[in-house]
Amino acid sequence: MGEDDEYRADLSLIARGPDGAAVGFVNVIDNWIDQVGVVPGWRGRRVGAYLVAGALRGLAADGAREAWLCVNDNNPAAELYRRLGFQDFGRRARYLCRRS
Repeated sequence: MGEDDEYRADLSLIARGPDGAAVGFVNVIDNWIDQVGVVPGWRGRRVGAYLVAGALRGLAADGAREAWLCVNDNNPAAELYRRLGFQDFGRRARYLCRRS
């Protein structure tokens, strides 16, 4: 078994525009919203909200009592996640190694 054994293909979604081109995606691993992305020209059109809400509904239907995700503090999507019910649970330390 590989390291992505808990990848949820059934809850990992792609949103497509009217022309069929991918405009956003969400990847789910176990009960983690692992990645969310929206094409810049489609941001602000609720694509991310649609994708994350769909993943959350799927997790709830499977009996998950909680869902997790990580987001940078300065990412505008953090407010979206709060509106969808996520709460701040902690902060991770950042480390930088510069080489001359």
